[in-house]
Amino acid sequence: MSNLPDSKELHDRAAEAAKETRSTIIKLTTGSIGVLFYIVTREIKPPLECFEQLLVLTTIVFMVAALGSAIWFGFCDAQWSYWWGVELDNERARSEQQNAVKLKIRWHKKKSFSEKSMLVFFFLAAISGGLFVFFRTLP
Repeated sequence: MSNLPDSKELHDRAAEAAKETRSTIIKLTTGSIGVLFYIVTREIKPPLECFEQLLVLTTIVFMVAALGSAIWFGFCDAQWSYWWGVELDNERARSEQQNAVKLKIRWHKKKSFSEKSMLVFFFLAAISGGLFVFFRTLP
């Protein structure tokens, strides 16, 4: 008897972790976009310098890209799961199952790319936003 978890348990944990990461990024990016939009649509004293404006706009672009990637990641995950289900469905025609294998692989690649994009865009947004705060608070 082994104390190691089985592969299904690890796959379930990985799926849950990905879901939590996506959910957290969606909440943080949505809130950040709202706050940043509020900042740029009101009068700010002292006015933002050109570099600060660029940092705010860059942060917004990266946040929107992270949000878009998170939503696309969720869609790709759903498609991947669907086609995997078709592949495993013994009531489907063999040709349909074989086609599902190809589609499952294609959607998995898209899912993997969108997950990485989501994390990279969020990281870049955090850096850009941090730089804005840093330069804004310098005396």
